[in-house]
Amino acid sequence: MHARLGAALVAAGLAFAPGSPTTTPAGAITMPGVAVVLDVRLFKTGSGSGRITSDPPYLDCGESCETSLEYGEKLVLIADPDPGSRFSRWTGFCAGQDSRCEFTLTVDVETTAVFTKVIP
Repeated sequence: MHARLGAALVAAGLAFAPGSPTTTPAGAITMPGVAVVLDVRLFKTGSGSGRITSDPPYLDCGESCETSLEYGEKLVLIADPDPGSRFSRWTGFCAGQDSRCEFTLTVDVETTAVFTKVIP
């Protein structure tokens, strides 16, 4: 076991399953029986308005929201424009995806949905 990780677990009074820590492709250290928790931070911007929700339904955001989920969790972020607005794009983590941003959580996520007001 990595000396600093072992010392931190002992100092915290945590019991763990025997085994050696491993490193994920994203560089997170994992320990058998110990969950790795990552942050998901969502924001909205632009001249329009809308909501960001998720599937599974962990999130239903106003201007911004955040949650922590376990490494490997599958998540879909959904940008849903209000009447009179349209979804323009994602910036940050979801850049380049359409209004449904699908991924498996392997790193901390920070992304912004841009909504544009529709002029009739």
